[in-house]
Amino acid sequence: MSNACIDVAWSKGRERIPFEVADIGDLSSDFEVKLAVRTHLGARCPDLTDYAVLRASPTCYYLRVPVSLRLRRLVERLDAWYARQISPESALEVWLRQRLEPLGVMVRRWILAPLGRLTFLLLRLAWRLILKPLGRLTGLLLRLAGKPLGLMLKALGRVLVALGPPLQTLSTALNRILELLLFGPLSAVVRVLTRLASSPRMRRLRRRLGSRLELLRGWIFGVVERVWTGQTAEERERDHRLRLLESLLTTPHRRLDRLAGLHQQMARQDILFYVHLAAWYRQHGQVRDHQELFTAQLVLDSTYRDVGLALLRQLPPYQLARVLTEVKRRGKNPPRSLRTEIERYLRRREADPAAFDGAALAARKALKQLYTSLHIKPGPRAQAILFEDRPPEDSRLFALRELARERDPERQAALVRKHRLPYKVAAGLLVRHEATALALVEQMSPAELLNHMGTLKKNGWLALDPVAERVRSALEQAGSNRRVSALKVEKAARAAGEDWQALLDRILQKRLESNAGWITRSTALLVDASASMEPALELGKRLASMVAAVARGPLAVYTFARESTLVDPERRDYAGWAEAFEGLEARGQSSMGAALLTLYKSPRVFDQVILVSDQRENQSPRFLPALRLLRRRNRWLSFCFVNLDGGVHLLEADCRRLKVDLQTFNFQGDYYALPNLLPFLAQPSRMAMLMEILDTPLPGRS
Repeated sequence: MSNACIDVAWSKGRERIPFEVADIGDLSSDFEVKLAVRTHLGARCPDLTDYAVLRASPTCYYLRVPVSLRLRRLVERLDAWYARQISPESALEVWLRQRLEPLGVMVRRWILAPLGRLTFLLLRLAWRLILKPLGRLTGLLLRLAGKPLGLMLKALGRVLVALGPPLQTLSTALNRILELLLFGPLSAVVRVLTRLASSPRMRRLRRRLGSRLELLRGWIFGVVERVWTGQTAEERERDHRLRLLESLLTTPHRRLDRLAGLHQQMARQDILFYVHLAAWYRQHGQVRDHQELFTAQLVLDSTYRDVGLALLRQLPPYQLARVLTEVKRRGKNPPRSLRTEIERYLRRREADPAAFDGAALAARKALKQLYTSLHIKPGPRAQAILFEDRPPEDSRLFALRELARERDPERQAALVRKHRLPYKVAAGLLVRHEATALALVEQMSPAELLNHMGTLKKNGWLALDPVAERVRSALEQAGSNRRVSALKVEKAARAAGEDWQALLDRILQKRLESNAGWITRSTALLVDASASMEPALELGKRLASMVAAVARGPLAVYTFARESTLVDPERRDYAGWAEAFEGLEARGQSSMGAALLTLYKSPRVFDQVILVSDQRENQSPRFLPALRLLRRRNRWLSFCFVNLDGGVHLLEADCRRLKVDLQTFNFQGDYYALPNLLPFLAQPSRMAMLMEILDTPLPGRS
């Protein structure tokens, strides 16, 4: 490094500085080199404050001020110079302006206004004396010349009629000549070829060569298509369907209008794939918004309406009401078959009083909407409960009224147990007592318990031994309950406190394991820990716990900034990952290539890489060269980019240029959308997941 130097150029000068003079020594980062140069030059180069070092070779650094900055500062100097040239208005200028203003009024009144009136008068005279007579003269000439012109055209028509028979004879002769000289021989050749093609020998030859000729034709057209588009038809269809599949990784809760356009576009582009995706998502999907939109879209599709109606039967009343609202929001009348299916749905509920009472307690408003919106006449029991507000004595709603009138805690607890009154309608009517708390907790589902752990602790019920024991026994079943979200378990763990942390951690681990199939491929999770990437660390902690719960293949988790660091917790459950990420800080510059080079040097060969970042890199080694090295070890390497809100998509473009198997997940702050990612990671490949969706049988109404 004895000959190493720095070539510095700024807006006011240029200088070449040896490393020894600048006292750079063994500094390696761009920031340190820039700081050393600024310290050496002092105030002579203020332009270099905000610009990075461009490293051109191992022995020379180049510091440049962009041309745009030079132009902007030149314009600023010109503006300052022009401002100095303009002096304040003098007394003479004020006096002249005051004297000339009346003169301007006089000029407008006595010169410009009469001149305008004179111009208007001249235009009227020109119209009357010149333009109007000229128009009349033109019309007269056209009338005079029209009669001779008509006679001429009439004579020409008579001549053409007289020449008609000779021309017809000439045309017939020409047709005869063409038939004798051209069409006749061609017809004879076609008859001979047809006779030869229909001969037994030619038929045997066609059967023998037909399949080979078909393969040759397909190969030729495939080559032409590949050269012309860069992809085959199968590849284009596969990529199109995979893009549709990735679009489901969004979860704007209860905002169906934001997702409706996406579903309409998917159905319009590939309805066959869409209907199988709806059936598959009903079994594996986690987001109720998508399930409702799948149903609404298929109900409005005349071809696959039966599939939509079959999916509709499986929805609870409140979701069914949302589907009906979405159908009407699109400005379309509900199909008659939809009204018929909803009427059957309601009649089945009415036939089971216990089921109807439960639905009326949980979704009274939704049930009333279904009856009134479609003009369905309710049964006697439904009429009394929903519209006349006089529930029968054997109904649970009548018991709810008795609960509101009762003030004895023991009797209230007996009513809650006898009629199985749910938490959200009975909690506000109960007297706070150990008996009522225990009765209420006994009626709560595991999902309700998790949602209200904070309320139970705030009311002091978790401190009561019988209530706490009942809560623990009920929560043991939450690990296998499909309606329990893993993120809700985590929220409950934060609300309940340390006493419940171990139990809720076990439940969280079970829910993570049951959210998707097993990930059998070797996986690497890379989390960006550069400056301002605190959200990436929080997201990486949650992703690491989710992926580790379902990973049956090797899993390695790294954080990276200028260098990559292995994250290896003592326990590979959620609590262990949270503890491992606790001490990490987001600082330094970002080098995506450093993380990939760590994977390249590892003795383990990775099949898929999950990258949590905003895809901005400002430090060598870079992403693209490291990716080329990594693909030498595994050609079938796949990438999953988890993009933070506000990020760029530069690295995705590099992957597509190298034809890397790629999928993206745009994270917008909603942690409840993360479980949607697990089914994509659990498949051996995205193509395998696509084939699983297409093999999903469609439900029917019968």
